[in-house]
Amino acid sequence: METNELVKLIVKGVLQQLENSGKNRVLIYAKKGCSGADQVLKYLGDKKEVAWVEEKKEEDVFKRRIIPFITCNQMADLAAGKAVDPVMKSVLKDLLTGKKIEVFQFEYCRYKDTAAEDLIRLYESYEEKLTLYGLTLVNDKNETICIRKGLVSEKDIIVANEKGARILKVPATANITPLAVESARDLNVKILKK
Repeated sequence: METNELVKLIVKGVLQQLENSGKNRVLIYAKKGCSGADQVLKYLGDKKEVAWVEEKKEEDVFKRRIIPFITCNQMADLAAGKAVDPVMKSVLKDLLTGKKIEVFQFEYCRYKDTAAEDLIRLYESYEEKLTLYGLTLVNDKNETICIRKGLVSEKDIIVANEKGARILKVPATANITPLAVESARDLNVKILKK
C-alpha cells in the first residue's frame, strides 16, 4: 500500500471517529448549574453526553444544541441580529454558521394570559423571525399551542401542525376561516376556543 493511500485511510478513520463522537452529545447554552438547565437535563435523560457553553470548543461536534431559557430582552436582541451577553453571543455565532438550535422555553410565554395582546403578538413575531434564523422550540410532547389572533387562517393550522400540536387554542371571539377548518381536519389538529 502506498503512503498516500495509507494517509487517506487514516484521515478518513479519524474523521469518522470525530463525526461519531458528537452523535449523542448535546450542547446546552447555559452555565453549568444554572436553574433552567435542570429541566433540560431531565428532558434529555441519562443517555446523552452534555457539554456546557463555557466548555465548548470550535472543533466540537454536537447532535443537538439547546437553550434552556430565553428572556424577552435576549429574544428581541436575537431577532434584531445582535447579542449582548456571552451566552447569546455564542448562540448568534452558531446561528450565523448555520447551526440549528432548540429553545426549551421563551420567557414571554409565561405572560400570555396577562400581557397586552399587541405585546404578545410582538414576541410571537420575534419567535417567527427566530425560527427563520434556525432557532426552534423543543418539541417536548407539548401537543397544545395557544395563539391570540382575531382571525385564524390555514397558515396558523399548518404552523401549529409543524410544531407538533394536536390542539390549537384560540380566543373565544376568534373567527376561523373555512380553509383553516378544512386544514385542521386534514392535519388532525383540533381547534379549541377558550
